[in-house]
Amino acid sequence: MYSILGKEVFKRSFKGNGSNSIEIPSLKQGIYIVELQNEQTKFNKKIILK
Repeated sequence: MYSILGKEVFKRSFKGNGSNSIEIPSLKQGIYIVELQNEQTKFNKKIILK
């Protein structure tokens, strides 16, 4: 998980199947980029914490 400025603010590796939940630490309000990766693909999603 990265801040909008590109600084890594949280990192977690896990093996999951189907639907998974990850608890993130308390972060300030703002826009963050979440990077997800598996064996076949890698993608980024923007999230907004209010």
